[in-house]
Amino acid sequence: MSTQLLRGKQFPAPVEKPGTMCRRRHPWLAFAIFSVLVASSSSAHAQSWLSDRKRAEGRGIRVGDFELHPGVGVEGGIHTNPFFSDKPDSSWVFRVSPHLFFSTLSGERAGASESQSPTPGWLALNGGVAGTFQHYTQFAVRDAINLDLNGSATLAPERPVSLSLTQALRRSALPFSDTQLPPSLRDRFRAADYTNYFENAGLQLNFRTNGGLLRGGLGYNFGYIWFNDGNFKFNNNITHSATLNLGWEFLPKTALFYDATFKHQTFTKLDDRALSTMAVNRLVNNDVITSRIGINGAVTSRIGATVAVGYTAGFYDEGDEPEGVIGSVEGRFTPTNLTEAALTFDRGFLPSYQGNYQDRTRIMGRFRWLFVGALLVTAQAGVEFLTFGFDAVQRKTRDDRRYLGDLSAEYRFTDWLALTGQLTMLIDDTDFQFTLFETRVDPNTMQPTRMQLPPDPARFSAYEAWLGIRAFL
Repeated sequence: MSTQLLRGKQFPAPVEKPGTMCRRRHPWLAFAIFSVLVASSSSAHAQSWLSDRKRAEGRGIRVGDFELHPGVGVEGGIHTNPFFSDKPDSSWVFRVSPHLFFSTLSGERAGASESQSPTPGWLALNGGVAGTFQHYTQFAVRDAINLDLNGSATLAPERPVSLSLTQALRRSALPFSDTQLPPSLRDRFRAADYTNYFENAGLQLNFRTNGGLLRGGLGYNFGYIWFNDGNFKFNNNITHSATLNLGWEFLPKTALFYDATFKHQTFTKLDDRALSTMAVNRLVNNDVITSRIGINGAVTSRIGATVAVGYTAGFYDEGDEPEGVIGSVEGRFTPTNLTEAALTFDRGFLPSYQGNYQDRTRIMGRFRWLFVGALLVTAQAGVEFLTFGFDAVQRKTRDDRRYLGDLSAEYRFTDWLALTGQLTMLIDDTDFQFTLFETRVDPNTMQPTRMQLPPDPARFSAYEAWLGIRAFL
């Protein structure tokens, strides 16, 4: 989600209905799926250069009133735990990542000088497509083809009234689960089709004063997540979101802001009896309201800060409901024009497939350094404290502590060729264990017997190391 993907395992016990045979349900790591909804997260699988469009682009190629930015990267590395299991199996990995970005003319091509910004046209377009083919040497992991297709259009940008349209479609086939099935079945289910899609389309009406001191917007977003494999289809869901944002710049580099969001989420397969027998938990339709107010600005020419506080309330058809104060504090320090450091503390509620939601408190630090205009080093590290809502299937609560780290470097030989490297870490430290059951049929009596399996720990650790080269224009 930079999102770092939030991952954890779910192996809930099946729920028996009176008068029916309890089918064995496959235990899957489930709440990782929701990471695509968390804007503050970054994907552990996405190359750092590809997740930052400014770094992925070169000077570009002018085609009429547009500029194009093609590129491709080739990388090799190792993943110590592709299935995020407490019993990891490492795999060597190879990936190829082409991309093509486009936008209307900007900068010098749009007639801008260093001291004056160009007058924007009546239509601003921006978008692109990026893909990744990822091959694992570990036989149980399927090759993954991932895709990110996005675009935005703004009618009358930087005018008193403007209209923005956004579109994003993401396809991911990377594994996100582990299972403690018997050895004869484990590899078969590990080779399941993990392909899932996330579609998000948005519309926003923007308002601003001529000088831009006051800004506001009303928006709507439609989100849809769906899966190819029947084992995961019960997670399919649709989200409708309404947003409001306001801003007041009362000093040259300081502004007050307010934003509010209402989300309505519906799981589309709740009435499918065939799929409900495979569900690992109780999926619940819900409404969530969130609002925040804050200030963002410069304390000095080298120090900046953002402070926000708000409130979240959730309304679920059943189970625990999130409600409470949320907030964040970030301090930024820029000792030179080539160096930046920041420390962030935030608390909020995230959606989850286990216990309806996660109550998260996070501390993150990041650092960025550009040396002699050629070597760029970025690093971030942090810890998260997660408390889940009561799990009605497991009949207990869960608390996790997660450690996250990412170190990446890029050395540019020329303005179109670069050497890249990346190290990532994700550790989930928890005492939580899933209670598992299996229904077996006695071959002599043909009667079903429900047997408890050994408990499965939810903890895991995963590390990735990559080295590659990329070319870009």
